[in-house]
Amino acid sequence: MFRRLINALRAIQEALNEQTNSAADERASDRETHREEAGVFRAIGNRIAQGIETGSDSAAAAHQEDYRQQERLISVQWWLFGCAAAAFAAAAIYAAIAAYEYSEMVKATKATQEAVQVAQLNGILGYMTAQSSLHATIDNFHLDQRAWVGIDTMEPFTIATSDSFGVRFNFRNTGRTPAFHVRVMAALRSLKKDEPFQPIIEPPKGVLPSDLTVFPNGTGFFDTPKYPLSAAQSDAVKTGRFIIYAYGTISYFDVFGKQHLTRFCKMLVQTNTAGDCHTDNTAN
Repeated sequence: MFRRLINALRAIQEALNEQTNSAADERASDRETHREEAGVFRAIGNRIAQGIETGSDSAAAAHQEDYRQQERLISVQWWLFGCAAAAFAAAAIYAAIAAYEYSEMVKATKATQEAVQVAQLNGILGYMTAQSSLHATIDNFHLDQRAWVGIDTMEPFTIATSDSFGVRFNFRNTGRTPAFHVRVMAALRSLKKDEPFQPIIEPPKGVLPSDLTVFPNGTGFFDTPKYPLSAAQSDAVKTGRFIIYAYGTISYFDVFGKQHLTRFCKMLVQTNTAGDCHTDNTAN
C-alpha cells in the first residue's frame, strides 16, 4: 500500500514539474515574439510603431496576468502536493507506530504464554514430586509396620537310620502387624556333596498346607515331610559324602494386602550339624 502511495506522489510531482517548465517556456516564447513584432513596427514608423508597441504591451500585460494565474494555480497544486506528502508521512509514522505496538503486543502475548506454560510445568513437577514423596512415605510406613515372618530356630536332630526321618522348624513374626494366610511348604532331599542343589517342592498329597494367622512376635512350627533314611545313606551323610537339604517356603499377606514370600534352606551334615545353604535364603 505504501509503495502505491509513493508512486502516486512521484507521478503528481513529475506532472507539476512538467507543467511549471511548460508555462515558463511559453512565457519566454511570448515575450520573444512581442519583442520581434515591436522591432518590425518601429521600422515602419515611430507613430505606428508606438501604437503597435502600446498594443503589444497591453497584450503582454494580458499574457502576464495569465502567467500569474498559472503560477498561482501551480502554487496551489504544489501546496496540495505538500499536503498529500505530509499526510503520507503522517500515515507512514502511524503505521510504523502501529507495527511497533503490534510487535510489542505479540512479544508480550508470547511471554505470557511461556510464563503460563512454565507455571503449568512447575505445577505438574510439583504435583509429581508431592506424589512421589507421598508414595515414598506410604512405602516407608508399610515397610515399618508390615509383618515379617521367617525361620526362628530348628529343633535338634540326629542323623540315623529311620523310615521317617524329619526335622522341625520354628518360625516367628518379627513385624508390627499380623501376618494373614500363612502357608508353609517344606521338603527333604539327599544329594551327593558335589551335586548341584535345586529346591524342588512337591505339594503334599491329600493334605493342604497350613493356613493361619500369626500376630506380632507370634511363633509357630512345622515338620518337614518324613524321609526314609537307610543305613548306607546315614553313613554317607555322617562321613560327608552326602548332604541332606531341608528347605521350603513361607508365604503370607500383610495388613496392607500385599503378599510376601520367605525362602529357607538348611544343609544337614555329619551327625547333628546344620548350616545355611548358599542359596534360597531370601525374603521380600
